[in-house]
Amino acid sequence: MTLNGIKSYKNTLASVDESDKGALLIKVFQMMLEKLDIVNIYIESKNFEKRYAELSKIRQVIEILYDSVDVQYGEISKNLQNLYLYIIKRLDEANIKNDKDAVEECKSLIKTLYEGFEEAHKKERENNSGKDSSSAYDTFVASKKQINTQESPGRTLTVGGYL
Repeated sequence: MTLNGIKSYKNTLASVDESDKGALLIKVFQMMLEKLDIVNIYIESKNFEKRYAELSKIRQVIEILYDSVDVQYGEISKNLQNLYLYIIKRLDEANIKNDKDAVEECKSLIKTLYEGFEEAHKKERENNSGKDSSSAYDTFVASKKQINTQESPGRTLTVGGYL
């Protein structure tokens, strides 16, 4: 890890209460959205090395989120994992093809997830004012019967993945 990475990590820890996992998750989504904006700048400026580095970081975070999905929620968990896999696929396409549209699609999907987790976290905090609010993820998953997905031209996201 570079010195800048260590400094960034410490700044993130300082801005989020470690016992508030929901707030940490929200911060992760915010940072991914910011990095996707930076990726678009690198695509425009044809800075392939930095574009690759940023997309790789985002991809790693999505992989961690995929691995962290609690499968006890059955189909909802599977849908969330499929959505993460789809985002990974599109990030790879954005990297290979230098494709801003793929980046924007990923940004839109991540923003939708961010907003859902943020709303669940807010409700959890309201319901448990003064208590541990680490189960925002559980609230989000339990409150959704199905993950709303967005269609993109030429692609349809299905329960089993993408076509």
